[in-house]
Amino acid sequence: MNLFKCLRPMLCLVLFSLCFHLVAQKDCEFQMQKDGIKVYTCKRPNSNLNAVQAYFEVEATLEQYASLVLNVEDYKYWNFATTNPKVLEKINEEELIYYTEVSAPWPVTDRFVVLHLTVREDPESNHLFVLLRNVPEKLPSKEGFVRVQEYNSILEITPLSAGKLKVDFYLEVDPGGAIPAWAINLISTKFPITTFSNLKKRLAQLRQNEVIGEKLFR
Repeated sequence: MNLFKCLRPMLCLVLFSLCFHLVAQKDCEFQMQKDGIKVYTCKRPNSNLNAVQAYFEVEATLEQYASLVLNVEDYKYWNFATTNPKVLEKINEEELIYYTEVSAPWPVTDRFVVLHLTVREDPESNHLFVLLRNVPEKLPSKEGFVRVQEYNSILEITPLSAGKLKVDFYLEVDPGGAIPAWAINLISTKFPITTFSNLKKRLAQLRQNEVIGEKLFR
């Protein structure tokens, strides 16, 4: 079964979450910890590229976290090496398709990717799920960029107490091109640290300025 083509989004998220927790228990190795973010790499069958897991806590509500994630244009302030993020199609209040570019150090060519973002709250568990999957058919090749070949990720966000969340993150990515697997695996361990450290700071800034809305699940 292809979990990323599941016809029922909520069922898809729950099934993938179960797989996420199964993967977390085997073939994973601790890599680093910084700013309260723990990063692990996990072996993938039939691939030289590792999957990446990360765990951290952040001060926010589910609504605030969801609002930040759905504000694609804001990604340039906190997402790793992200430039020119823009929404291509808004499906509904909790689902959209967006384009983004990824800056790469010379002499590596910059990347681009089109992703389908889904944000769902499970009313039974009160957990928030954020699912990202690559949808390359939405945009043709682009001159001067290499297309990201694979990007599938899920975040499960669990309320711990008033104003505090636990985030579990899982990612499978292949940036495409001729980058060797060892280099991709090295970079992929740094991506969660940079992204989620910035995310925590960004959430704190927006909470302080009261910019984030809380209307998504009303």
